[in-house]
Amino acid sequence: PEEAGEAVDRALDALRLLHDDYGGAIARMRALRGDRADRSGVAWALGTVFAHAQHGYRGVVFGWDRECERDAEWAAAMGVRPRQPFYHVLPDEGDCVRLFGGVRVSKYVAQDNVVPLAGARVMHRALDNYFDGHDAGTGRYIPSRKLQFEYPDDYRALTPQPVGADSNLLAHEEWEAGPAGTQRTPGP
Repeated sequence: PEEAGEAVDRALDALRLLHDDYGGAIARMRALRGDRADRSGVAWALGTVFAHAQHGYRGVVFGWDRECERDAEWAAAMGVRPRQPFYHVLPDEGDCVRLFGGVRVSKYVAQDNVVPLAGARVMHRALDNYFDGHDAGTGRYIPSRKLQFEYPDDYRALTPQPVGADSNLLAHEEWEAGPAGTQRTPGP
C-alpha cells in the first residue's frame, strides 16, 4: 500500500513535469514553427550550399533567423546590416583550415554574404547530425526530420544520396591527419 502510494506520487510528479516544462517548450516550438512556415524575405532554404561572399568558404544552411540575433556591436564589427535574414551554417572544414588556420564548428552569415553554389558539397564532421542525405537533383542537403519540423518547407528530394561520406574526413583522400590527430589539414 505505501509503495503504491509512492509510485502514484512519482507518476503525478512526472505528469506535472510533462505539463509544466515540456508542454511550454512544445508550445514555444509550435509557435516558432508557425513563424518559420512563412519564409518571406528569407532567400535560402535549409540544405542550400553556398560560398561566403567576403571570405570565400563554402557552407551549408542548417537554420535561419529573420534578423540578426547578435548584438549591434557584433553586427558593426562584422560590417553587416542587422535587419536582414541571417543563416546558421556548417562551414566546410577544409576551407576553414585554409582560410582561418583551424576548423570552425558553425558560422552565422548575413543573407548579403550568401552566394549559392550549384552542385557543390561541403565536408563537415557534423553534417549527419543535421542532414539525412544530399539531393543531386536539387543540389541541396536534405534536412533531418527534426529540422524539417522546425523549418517547414518543401524538402522533396529528386535523387537522394547518403550524407555519411561528407561528414567522414577519413573518407577523403585530400585530407591527412594533423598534429596529434586533432586537426585535419589539406594534403598536397
